[in-house]
Amino acid sequence: MIFPMFAAIALLVGVLWSFGVFERAPAILPRDPIETEPSLWWKDQEFDASIDGPLTEEDLAEFQKNGCVALSELLEPDLFTSLTEEIQENVWALLARMVEADMLSKGIELKQERSGWTPLALSIRKAFIEKSEFHEIWNRQIHFFPSLERILTHPKLLGAARQLGLKGKLAVHPHWDINLVPTGHRFPNSGIFRQDTSLWPPRMWSKPALSFWIPMFRNMTKHKNNHGNEEFWRTSHTTGKTVKHVAGMRGRWFPIILGNDLRMELLNGTMHRWQKYKAVPGTLGSVVLYLPTLAHKTHDNRSRKEHGFNLSFRIHAVEDDVEDIRNTFWGLQESVVIEEDGSADFTKWKGQEQHFQTRARQWLGESEIEAGSSPEPPGPFNPILPGPWLDTWDIQEVTNDVEAYLSLSRVEKELKQHKAKLEATAAGVPYNPDQSDVQEHSHIPDEL
Repeated sequence: MIFPMFAAIALLVGVLWSFGVFERAPAILPRDPIETEPSLWWKDQEFDASIDGPLTEEDLAEFQKNGCVALSELLEPDLFTSLTEEIQENVWALLARMVEADMLSKGIELKQERSGWTPLALSIRKAFIEKSEFHEIWNRQIHFFPSLERILTHPKLLGAARQLGLKGKLAVHPHWDINLVPTGHRFPNSGIFRQDTSLWPPRMWSKPALSFWIPMFRNMTKHKNNHGNEEFWRTSHTTGKTVKHVAGMRGRWFPIILGNDLRMELLNGTMHRWQKYKAVPGTLGSVVLYLPTLAHKTHDNRSRKEHGFNLSFRIHAVEDDVEDIRNTFWGLQESVVIEEDGSADFTKWKGQEQHFQTRARQWLGESEIEAGSSPEPPGPFNPILPGPWLDTWDIQEVTNDVEAYLSLSRVEKELKQHKAKLEATAAGVPYNPDQSDVQEHSHIPDEL
């Protein structure tokens, strides 16, 4: 009886804390608010039956009202057969490299099914037990898989983008490709909502773009309610705002929205149960389309003995200057222009030098080179993932990612100035920084 009572109290405290009832510690490194135009390009789009695409008039109305729409069995399941095989081969290769590097114990690469576990699922589970960051390491190691090309440029997805209002030349940005969802992987996800735009340079926040989420589990129907599904706050897109996020909270590499900001800035001060929508695709080939300003989070994978993968990417309009595809989102990779016939040249993406984690490591090193030093970038098995988004948001807590970021010379300088300003305020004296110490704030190094 006592344990449930304490659990209930802990849950209540967590909820109240997430909504700003309790005062939080000041940010380690606060940032000035960023004002941009709202992302409202999607409003007042009229359904055009002449555009070839999979959406119905009802789908378009649902998208405009809620900011997302789920399409069951949109893509052929056969498309994912070869992709799954390529992914599995990549996971086995990573396991072997980590064993060779003495990061995992020998014998972890199982080849036989045991007690209902597939060899790969059990090997992933064992790797996760030995190295809790294994799924993060894998997510940031993968290469561009050949089978992705057919999915990223699928006529139905491009048709849906056209139907929803993307005009002119289009481009696709594969994000960090595939997200590994280990079986039994659980962490405190409560309240960890985010907007996709929070990871982009502010210049991209108002640009026409669509996000796509495709789950890939072996038994989609059997465990459809327990997979690492996406949950959305319907109508949180209506203001078009990218609200304040904070970096480093709760050990996450990505910035998150604090509960009170979500409620007041995106949901007009109210949170109704009907506004929560958990996407539960029951069949392989189902797709969820949503606006990048829609607040969402990823659920844990609570299915037993099942690992899975989620595919996430963006399709966006390209402005007159084709250079607009450079560093459009995470500030670390280019998008790929889609030609009128639906083809696209993924040559650059096939090389590891263009991969998200590799570019993040390069960004970390190149940022220091600018400052006159050249540290060794993090090794290939390091799970840290710093990036230009850390230049945008308040740094709230020190994680491994944040620690690497704070070690940059330019950031150390900014942090020193912030501490000096706090000390001056506490002493009641004006803060007059030496002009030679003031450096222009830049979200993305020019060479990227």
